[in-house]
This record gives sequence, C-alpha cells and structure tokens, in this order.
Amino acid sequence: MKTKKAWNLIGLPLLAVSLTACSSGPSGKDTDTSQNAAPIPRTASKQAEPVTLTFFEPSSGRSVEWFMDLYGNAIQKKFPHVKVEFKFTQKINDKNVGLQEMIASGSNDIDVIVTSVGSFIPAIIDNGLAFDHSELIKTNKYDLSLLDPTPIQLLQELSGGGLLGLPVGTTANALVYNKDLFDKFGVSYPKDGMTWDEVYDLAVKLTRKDGEIQYRGFVASHSHVALVNQFSASYVDPVTKKALMNADPNWAKHSQNLKRFHQIPGNEVNASTVGLAHAQFTVEKTAAMYVNSLDATFLNPQTYGINMDAVPMPEYKELPGIGSQLYPTYFSIINTSKKKEAAFQVLAYLTSEEWQLERSKQGFTPIVKSQAVRSAVGQDIPYLQGKNAKAFTPAKPAKPSKLTEFNATANSLFLAELKKYIIGDIDLNTMLRNTDEQINAKIAEAGASKK
Repeated sequence: MKTKKAWNLIGLPLLAVSLTACSSGPSGKDTDTSQNAAPIPRTASKQAEPVTLTFFEPSSGRSVEWFMDLYGNAIQKKFPHVKVEFKFTQKINDKNVGLQEMIASGSNDIDVIVTSVGSFIPAIIDNGLAFDHSELIKTNKYDLSLLDPTPIQLLQELSGGGLLGLPVGTTANALVYNKDLFDKFGVSYPKDGMTWDEVYDLAVKLTRKDGEIQYRGFVASHSHVALVNQFSASYVDPVTKKALMNADPNWAKHSQNLKRFHQIPGNEVNASTVGLAHAQFTVEKTAAMYVNSLDATFLNPQTYGINMDAVPMPEYKELPGIGSQLYPTYFSIINTSKKKEAAFQVLAYLTSEEWQLERSKQGFTPIVKSQAVRSAVGQDIPYLQGKNAKAFTPAKPAKPSKLTEFNATANSLFLAELKKYIIGDIDLNTMLRNTDEQINAKIAEAGASKK
C-alpha cells in the first residue's frame, strides 16, 4: 500500500434490468444463450427492500444537483426502492473535508466512489478502499466484452489484474472550431481525418490581426493533450519507476508538435498567456480551433455563445486513424460497503446498453461497443442536429498509457517545463532533461519517506 505522504504529491488537476440475481451484462439482456439454461433463482424479495446507496466524488465544486441530473435520478427511476445520496469534497470552516477526513472521523458510509482515471489511484488505492469486483461480475454473469476494451484494460492495469470498478462514462480529445471565424476569413472548415500538418496549415491561415484584434489559429489544453496523448507515451516506467521523458522519443515529437503552432507569427504566447487556451476560445473568442478532452455537449451554443462544430483529433502521419486515448470515469464499490450486491446492480445498469443509449442521445460519449449506441450521440439534442457529434467518439482510440502513483506529479512537472519550452525560455533537450530529473527526484523522495 502506498503511503499517504507519497500520494500527497499527486493531487491531479474528470444490472440487471431488475434487482434480481439475473444473468445480465451491459446490454441488459440474458448473456446465457442456451435454450435449455436453467432459470436463475430470483432473490428480488431480499434485494427489493429499501436501501440507501451513498456515492462520493473526490473533486470539489460538485453539487447534489450535478450528480442527480447525471446519474441519481436515473438510478432511482430504475430502482424505486433505492435512495441515492451523494457526497463530495467541500469546504467547511475554511477546511477541505474530503474522503480522508471522512475516513478519519469514522463517518465513512460510502458505497461507491466516482472518480476519473487520473484520480483513481489516490482515491481508491491509497485510502485502502480497493475491492475487486471480479466475483460480483462472475456471479452476476456480467458480460465485460460488451464494453469498450480500452477503459477495461486501463482499469485492470490500475487494479493489478483485478477489476476495482466499472467504467461508466468517458471523454476523448477532439478539435472544436469557431465557424464564424472561418467564415470571416474565408477559410474552409476542418474535415474528419485531417493530419496535424493539415491543421497547422489551417492555423497559419487563421492567425491574423484584424483591426486591433489578434486572432489565433489554434490553441490547446496542453495538460489533456499530454494525458491522453496519441503515442500512448507514459511518464514513468511502472516496473523500474524511472521517468521516461528522454527514453521515449515520442515525448519530443509530442512537444515539438505543440510548440510549432506557437511559432506562427501572431500566435506566440508568453508566461501569462500560455495557459489561457480555454479562455481564448470561449471567452475572448479569438481562437479559431481548440483541442481538449470534451463531449458533444460542449457544442451547446448557449453555453459560450459560439457557432461551432467539431472534428476528431488530428492524426499523426505515422499513426493513421488513431485518436486520443479515452479519459474514463469509473464507479467503484469500496471494500467497506455493506451493500455491494445492490451497488453492483446499479453499476451494471449504468453500463448497460439501455442507459448508455439514453446518455448517448443526450450527447455524452458512450463506453459500450454497440455501434447503434455510438451512432446515437446527440440524437435527442436539438442544437446537435447537423453537427459532427461523432467527432467526440474516436473510432480507434490510442492504447492507454501506463499509469503509476506518480502520474499526476509527473504531468504537473512536465507541463511546467513544457510551458518554458513553448515560450522559448529553454530548448527541447533541456526541457526533457529537467522533467526527467524532477520526476525521478520526486520518486526518490517518496521512496525515502516509506523507510
């Protein structure tokens, strides 16, 4: 078990059709296709008793309304005997009260933790809450093969071969663009399947000054582009626990690709503006193209007042057809829950084709392989009609990077050095060397703290 001191380095800046012991997978259908299969004994009388399931999300800034709108209301509608409660990290008397504080105070009544892949290790493993769902998957005859294999593979690696939860949702990197700026300057819109070189050429055409306003052709969230990079490059070797910034040449390619966009005259950045991509696209409305981990609901014109559309992540020539990695959200039953069976039925429902189809129609990226579900993205949302909603669901997501307990620390250190490189304060080799040295120092520091 990792020490809390080691994990404090991290802090990353994201059913069955009834509650019976039925044989169901993500499709919500019986997975035993044998015509002579014996019926599964019903245990509904026991499981249908009123039960309260408490969910926890470690991020601050959440709300009960947020969770109920996304998940809770659907759970209670499907299972009328289930009462949903939601807790999250919040500030009380000027102090953050989160999972560790709840555990320390003895008030941990949580059944399921909701976490992004980036905060999965510190939230679940560091706090000693890991519970392998494999036996529940087996006894409920849950069919994992119906889910996208990428988030399952990633979770199995994080779980040491077991399965400490199920993926319920995901995002992926996509390129969104301001159609009005393309129209203003008479430039053709981006297309699906564009290479990074082609996007660079568009960025050159769109980076120009009009009156007193400097327009930028391209901006990106450097953090998200790195975390789900298309090369599947990892920060730290999970076996040797050594940084890989110099050892893996793809980090140099990744960094050089981003820097060239900010060498376009007019698209330069400095220490004050290098991290303002989101504001430049959504608030200032001076950026024509923007890359981040998003879903189709980002295209809502009422949110930012922008006439926009999207295309999939630009492709590297050496990786044709490969999009970004997925950035999944996991629901994990924890080992202290006394309602594991009821909680698993809820998780199975949230990963079923039934529920995933409804979420897909609302513009959210599904985690099931079903082409019918994947093709339904945004069907029920008026503002997505005629939009390229499928851009947010990569046909071929990149394989997941190897994650370790030092991933968030490494990402933070890399971004700090990348900014220096992009604004021209240091060269590429210095950036990679500095990042390697700093990551290795943090790993050594964590190791020393355990002795």
